[in-house]
Amino acid sequence: MIQILETYLRIFVNYEQDDLFDLLPRAEFAYNNARQESMQMSPFYANYGFHPRFLAEFTPTPIPAANDVASHLHNVHDRLVENIKKAQDYQAQYYDRKHKPIEFKPGDAVWLNSSNIFTIHPSKKLDWKQLGPFKNLKRIELQAY
Repeated sequence: MIQILETYLRIFVNYEQDDLFDLLPRAEFAYNNARQESMQMSPFYANYGFHPRFLAEFTPTPIPAANDVASHLHNVHDRLVENIKKAQDYQAQYYDRKHKPIEFKPGDAVWLNSSNIFTIHPSKKLDWKQLGPFKNLKRIELQAY
């Protein structure tokens, strides 16, 4: 969740990064209202059994019986457990399939990991994660180009 919020903030924060605290409530709401692949629903729906609505006019509805709500939430959480297990299995298959040795040829375009590169942004946490693309000139060692 932290990585997703960092990505959101990295996209919307201004260059000076002084509007961070204004963006945090919006980032939290956006995350909680977005469908999560592992749960197959949004955190709002998982916790409360409904999605927030953005209506100009709000008309109150009768409150369902407590047993109905409890039963509904219990069913939702059972589905969540199943969906999270499916997502974990899928992620394990995806990881195993994608982690193979990679070799670059001279002339290939590559992106650089910016973790060891100094930039002038005030916060490294909200800076770009990758820089590039750059042209690969030659191979020096097995993983050095």
